[in-house]
Amino acid sequence: MYGAVGAHRSPHTDLAKADPVEKGQPPLWRAALFGLCPGCGARSLFEDLAQMPQNCATCGLDFGGGSAGNRRAAFGPLLAAAVLIVIALLLDLLWQPPLWFQLLLWVPLTMASIIYAVRLARAAGVYARAASMVGTHPKDSENDQDS
Repeated sequence: MYGAVGAHRSPHTDLAKADPVEKGQPPLWRAALFGLCPGCGARSLFEDLAQMPQNCATCGLDFGGGSAGNRRAAFGPLLAAAVLIVIALLLDLLWQPPLWFQLLLWVPLTMASIIYAVRLARAAGVYARAASMVGTHPKDSENDQDS
């Protein structure tokens, strides 16, 4: 018999080895790229290219409003710019492409990498904040053990 009523599982299927489907917290790189909330996975981490709301519209997780005074967020774009400058200089020294090619290559690549670096830094801050709220942060677990 076939179908839902008399369906039999294949003996070759091992469900214990299958990876469990994780709901909620997406990986950091994906959260920064697509603006996914660390709590529920909804696309609510960014309102604009790099502007963050106060909280998630779906689950209500507090994002801290983007923390405008976050100095750590500046190191990502600076590092990305330094890497791009080194690559641009090497490309110019080795192949000496025309100026129009350099402009077509480096302007969009620089803009995309800087925006992604800012988003990545801000998403990392939200992830750290969410982890400390849940109690999975190392400082919180040390405090719980002392009590």
